[in-house]
Amino acid sequence: VFSTVLAARERARAAEAERKYRAIVEAAPLGFHFWRVDGEGELVFSGANPAADRLLGIPHAALVGKRMAEAFPPLVNTEIPARYKAAALDGTPWHTEQVEYADGKITGAFEVNAFGTHRGGMVAIFSDITGRKRDEVALAAEKAFSEILIESLPGIFYLYSYPELRMVLWNRNHETDLDYGPGELAGKSVFDYHLPAAREAVRAAIEDAMSSGGNAIEAPLLHKDGAASWY
Repeated sequence: VFSTVLAARERARAAEAERKYRAIVEAAPLGFHFWRVDGEGELVFSGANPAADRLLGIPHAALVGKRMAEAFPPLVNTEIPARYKAAALDGTPWHTEQVEYADGKITGAFEVNAFGTHRGGMVAIFSDITGRKRDEVALAAEKAFSEILIESLPGIFYLYSYPELRMVLWNRNHETDLDYGPGELAGKSVFDYHLPAAREAVRAAIEDAMSSGGNAIEAPLLHKDGAASWY
């Protein structure tokens, strides 16, 4: 009798744990795709949560019980089947980002994390990162344009952080004219390029420029070897 009571309690605990797990999955803002590997080694779709319907814009209920080739044909000739099987059979986790393009523009992007849930079963949890990917592309294009523009300037050009006054951006002319190699200017102080006697005047000009919007000063710039030149 005692063992029967214990078994009943264990079943009740397991049922409660399963109920809580399902409640979390159903309420999660991330998409969940559940898969299992059948006796023939094929991936079979075993379920999804409401967020998956919303994120992909399709009802998943009709796909339950279907193999990947029938449920999601575009995935068959990718690395996804092998990765999902590894997660289901060996517990090997996998992370990836899937980006879709049309006419050279991002139409959709998802971050996917796959891992095993039990022997022969796995889940792929995904989120929509379309906006983030579009922002990354726009930022990269802006950065490339800025670099081209800066490199096209005829003289020395550099930007520094404020109030640290350390180099954050410069053109190739600034390196070559002052005899520095690629990357050697990173993190250097603006005052590294001026004679000690001129540094206070340079600081005052910078402070004035930050407060009033503009100022100019004539002072020689120092080369890497300490020689001074006027520009």
